[in-house]
Amino acid sequence: MHEVEYEEIDRAKKERRAPPPLRMILDINRGIHDQRLYNLPTANEFATVFVGENSEVPIYRYIAIHPRGQDPQTISILHLHCDPMTYSLLFPRGDKGWYSELEKIDQSRK
Repeated sequence: MHEVEYEEIDRAKKERRAPPPLRMILDINRGIHDQRLYNLPTANEFATVFVGENSEVPIYRYIAIHPRGQDPQTISILHLHCDPMTYSLLFPRGDKGWYSELEKIDQSRK
């Protein structure tokens, strides 16, 4: 989170504007005592941070990927990995999201 904060402060200085307030919102349900919460991670982890005003998700999403040991990279909001990284609950296995070559498979509902 601190990398995102520093990048936004630098961007605001370059654009000669005040940086927007950054907040991290955590929903902690203290009534759950699930021991699996303390297991070591079995996959790479990521976070989605939206920088916007009035606590709203911005219309344009600036997606930056920070691979370990490499420089940050940006991807388009139309990239097939953008949706799985942004909406991890909808794509829990990292399946491809929407992309321009996606074909409709006709499945009739009964």
